[in-house]
Amino acid sequence: MKLRFLSTPLVPLLFFTGVAQTTQQQLINLKFGGNNSLLKTGPAAVGVAPDDYWNRYSRDGSHGQYLEFGVAANLKWADGTAASVGALVENAPGLWGNGHGDPMFMDYLYPFNGRSITVTVTNLPPGVYSVYAYGHGGPPDVQNTRFSVQSAGVDYGSQRTTTRPGWLSTRWEVGVQYAWFTNVSVHPGYPLVVISSPDAIPQAILNGLQLVREAVTPNTPFPTIPPPPLPGGETIILPPLPPVPRPDVTGAIRVPAGTNDQPGVLLNIQFGVDASPVRVGPAGLGQVATDFWNLYSRDNGQGGYRHNGGLTNLFWANGQPAPASLLLANAPGAWGNGFPDPMISTYLYPLGTNAEIQLTLKDLPTGTYDVAVFAHGGPPDAQNSQVELFSVGDSWGTAATASGPEWHLPELRPGRQFVLFTNVPVVSGQPLIVYSRPDATPGVSTINGVQLLQTSTSVILPSPEISISPGGTGIFTNSVVVTLGGHRAGAEVRFTTDGSEPTVSSALYVRPFELRTSSLVQARAFRDGVAVGALAAQKFARAYEFNDGITAEWRTRYFGANFWLDARALPAADPDSDGSTNAQEFANHTDPLDPLSGFLTSVRLVPAITWRSEPGKAYEILRKEQAGDPEWIFVREIVADGPFSRFVDADVANANSFYIVRPKP
Repeated sequence: MKLRFLSTPLVPLLFFTGVAQTTQQQLINLKFGGNNSLLKTGPAAVGVAPDDYWNRYSRDGSHGQYLEFGVAANLKWADGTAASVGALVENAPGLWGNGHGDPMFMDYLYPFNGRSITVTVTNLPPGVYSVYAYGHGGPPDVQNTRFSVQSAGVDYGSQRTTTRPGWLSTRWEVGVQYAWFTNVSVHPGYPLVVISSPDAIPQAILNGLQLVREAVTPNTPFPTIPPPPLPGGETIILPPLPPVPRPDVTGAIRVPAGTNDQPGVLLNIQFGVDASPVRVGPAGLGQVATDFWNLYSRDNGQGGYRHNGGLTNLFWANGQPAPASLLLANAPGAWGNGFPDPMISTYLYPLGTNAEIQLTLKDLPTGTYDVAVFAHGGPPDAQNSQVELFSVGDSWGTAATASGPEWHLPELRPGRQFVLFTNVPVVSGQPLIVYSRPDATPGVSTINGVQLLQTSTSVILPSPEISISPGGTGIFTNSVVVTLGGHRAGAEVRFTTDGSEPTVSSALYVRPFELRTSSLVQARAFRDGVAVGALAAQKFARAYEFNDGITAEWRTRYFGANFWLDARALPAADPDSDGSTNAQEFANHTDPLDPLSGFLTSVRLVPAITWRSEPGKAYEILRKEQAGDPEWIFVREIVADGPFSRFVDADVANANSFYIVRPKP
């Protein structure tokens, strides 16, 4: 059965298709915002009644932080009853408003890193669903987003919201404010995954979700796990694993001071399946031969596979409970590579078109860590991965495992089976995030295991390094989008565009911004209100396009060789304020920088001589410009035509001249 909500200017109408009556217990509404966002009730693009309940996910953490990873637990149906459904929201710490009149649509979440937002809806009752995904920022109109939906290994394609006017309308339209996916099958134990990705601009947007359960039985077969993608459609039969030898880790182990009985220090995590052999002892990092390894299994215990899952009860390498937990996203596939180490021999990988794996480690104790990430599939050798590490809001680098035969060697080394990040700061309450992406083989990313060695309980954050891009000459045409990147290490970035140095009260950088005029952009990082790190600066100069018939030679003569950077050289400009535009000055061969060389008339004082006269009689007018001049100059002869005569001497240079009027002899 299908559920639709239509509207007229006066009366809301409900329209149903299907046999049975749709109820509020077949609809889940979820709004995304912050703790202070307005609550939403009633229908949006779909709905049942004016009091439809909307769940709310807030990006605001309990300690004032913005959540990179958050949970909306215990969701309710539209009638307010418990649905036993949850939602995991990844990479959506930003919050902004767009001016729309609907409480659900008026504010939206976005990432700080330009990547996608992932919403994983868990424990949905099995069936067939329609998914309504809302995503638009703005203004401007181009702040749209592209949605995709996945469930049980099936990708239901992608749809985008509009980049044209109309999204501010309160009349909901598919392809304008939201994307609509139909016939989405949800199987027991499998989540429904909604991904918001950047489209017209490098920014993903998320406002809300509506899930309508239209049938109770999925219309796709129960999923079975396929083998990993291989070049040329190869089929690889792996030999039985030999007895596990003790790996040679000489030179790779980092043994901290003290004994294995001390709390904390080393955390080991293995990724595999329920039947994976238990891993013990050191690998790339280690302490003693009995080091404990936590196992994350992609199996859901019901014969299915988890696209996203977590571990909440982790243990340190010495077996003592650790306060940390993990969440692994987009890794339902499992396969073997024949390596003689039980941790490396099994790897997890994505099944859909999204080939990025994300591991989020939460609640790690504050300190400095060395992090080893094992990420290799194979064979073939080229099934390596590129790994990027984020902590305290910054990327701490990217590195790849080997794409050649050296990954087979039994000695575990950075750049072979794993990558190693050293001196990574971790602050309590902020996650450490690992991304595994394809490298030598497109579409193939893997993860085998992770080790975290706490080398210090204190954190000294390095001075932030702020970059301003685009760099280079800074010359742009019409407009340019400016991005402030680089390491900021737990600091906030403030910036200015008017030439002044940033202070703690200057504009806070949260997203790329647009310039339309020549500007000096300056940026600086602040921690706890104190400036840290170097000042970054970049000049941007607007270049103007001229296709107006005015020659470059003429513009160069008056505005210099770089006239294309000078707004005074525009055809409609009037740089000398004489009332004539450059186009008029060019056409009339006048000087655009000289106010006396245009079309404006000027006023000059001239003498006017008036005398009593006899009509018909002739009079001579004589002039001296200076009283001491030796003789009078004849100026004009005038025949009077009335009792009074007047003469204006327009040719005189000195308005204070001396005159004689006499009858002509």
